[in-house]
Amino acid sequence: LLGPDYALIRPEFRQFRKSEITSWEKGLISFGGSDPYNITLLILKTLDCQLEVKKIKWTIIAGAANNHWKSLKDFTKYSQMDITLINQTNQVAMVMANHDFAIGAAGSMAWERSCIGLPSLTIPIEDNQRVGIQHIKHFSLGQTLEVSEITSSVLLTTLKKLEHRANDYLKRNQALVDGYGVDRLSKLLLRNL
Repeated sequence: LLGPDYALIRPEFRQFRKSEITSWEKGLISFGGSDPYNITLLILKTLDCQLEVKKIKWTIIAGAANNHWKSLKDFTKYSQMDITLINQTNQVAMVMANHDFAIGAAGSMAWERSCIGLPSLTIPIEDNQRVGIQHIKHFSLGQTLEVSEITSSVLLTTLKKLEHRANDYLKRNQALVDGYGVDRLSKLLLRNL
């Protein structure tokens, strides 16, 4: 019962599946519940003052276990970027659906983004995310970077590549992750009782 057919994704992610990407104005950044290395702030600092991202409205989701809320809040005070901070939410699917692209880790949120069809730049931040990043590369589901590769020029180039192939990534992701993993697993478990 391994693989994307059995990805345990809540039903609301299916309900918010995108049909196409028509704009590139809203970017979502979220590195899971804790973001232990504060990669969110690293991304923000790398993007700050870049003319190419001035038109983008950014949303940051910081999970309940994120210990870097103050540093993120402090950053927004002097940044020239248009940033909305969200401290924990139960509306992740709706937030994702209201964005044109995302930057995030290769954990469970990567499969939620896939189900919705949200073109993503995925950055592994823990060793257990290596398998996820390999799948993203193998199936060409989006752009990927290592933390050590994050510089202004590389990040901007990678985001341009993501934009250029946005609708291709949307289709590939939705074809691979349909969001019915819980249903499939439940049927199998009930059948074997």
